[in-house]
Amino acid sequence: MLAEIGRILALWSYVEQQFDLLVLSEVAFEGVSSGKIDDRIAKVMKQPIATKMKDIRKVLSRGNSKRGLSVSMVEATFQRMLTLKDVRDMLAHGRLNFSISSDNLIAPDRLAVLHMRFDSPKNILNPVSVEIDLESLRKTSADLDLLYWEFFDLSMGTKPFEKGSASSGVRGSRLTPAIS
Repeated sequence: MLAEIGRILALWSYVEQQFDLLVLSEVAFEGVSSGKIDDRIAKVMKQPIATKMKDIRKVLSRGNSKRGLSVSMVEATFQRMLTLKDVRDMLAHGRLNFSISSDNLIAPDRLAVLHMRFDSPKNILNPVSVEIDLESLRKTSADLDLLYWEFFDLSMGTKPFEKGSASSGVRGSRLTPAIS
């Protein structure tokens, strides 16, 4: 199970890298003729994911996409990313514990996860406790793998899951996280 959690965290890094490349090309370098990194670009890249998504939507709604993307092309991918980010955050920052089965033994196929979230902007502590099993972790890995290819499609100016897109070739897993 720990290997699958490690796989999820590694896949998230790849997904976030693809997303950041999209932010760089569509937002940070919008209207810039060189690749010079200045304070404006550093500020854009330091923002939270949700803010970067909002910035991409603004650029796309103005019709300034370098790849011919539109808001409708990215919206479903962005929603999946936010959902899977919650799962990733829970696994990366949560406390993994043994799960006790009904016969008071340690369950070999499940873990309990406790994640202390702060609900912004009031910073109210919101503890989340869930049990996860190996199959749900595998499905989450498959969803992250698919999300990577969705961002690859967007970087190529292709709508995810369209005929001939990279994501349509690897589709087949669930598109909702198995852990919620």
